[in-house]
Amino acid sequence: MTSKMVAGPERKPAEASELNLRSIFVFAPSIKVAEEWKRTAQLQGMQVSEYIVDRVLISNEWDQYRRDRDENRKSIEELNQRLNEKDEELARKLGEKELEIKLQLEASDREFRTQLKNKEEELALLGANQTRLESLIKDKDKEMKDLGKERDYYKRLYETVNEELRLARAEEI
Repeated sequence: MTSKMVAGPERKPAEASELNLRSIFVFAPSIKVAEEWKRTAQLQGMQVSEYIVDRVLISNEWDQYRRDRDENRKSIEELNQRLNEKDEELARKLGEKELEIKLQLEASDREFRTQLKNKEEELALLGANQTRLESLIKDKDKEMKDLGKERDYYKRLYETVNEELRLARAEEI
């Protein structure tokens, strides 16, 4: 049996060295796998080398996808952690603000109640003073009436005395 040598286009030494640099010998894990690769390549209309290159590129893309996915997952986890920390910080600040507002409200309420109590005391004093003043006014009114009656009495007495004096002088004359 003689093997036929098919001569290809003549290659320049530079091209040959590039082919040597690009070429890789790949051994399938088993004969069965090698046959499967050949059959699949033939069904897809490819040479086995193209099929293997295609599969390697797809595998590399898949590996890159998984690395990117893992990086994204880590980024998402870090972002979620930062978000949780910010939520906790916000909740803490909100709690502090609520406490501050509550304390301010309690202080304002105490101040209001103190002022209200003072006003109520003032009103009570004014009410007591008003009652006392009304009583004093009634007393003074009574005194004035009594004084008015007394004045009327003395006036009548004066008039009577003057009338008697006038009559007594008239009799003397």
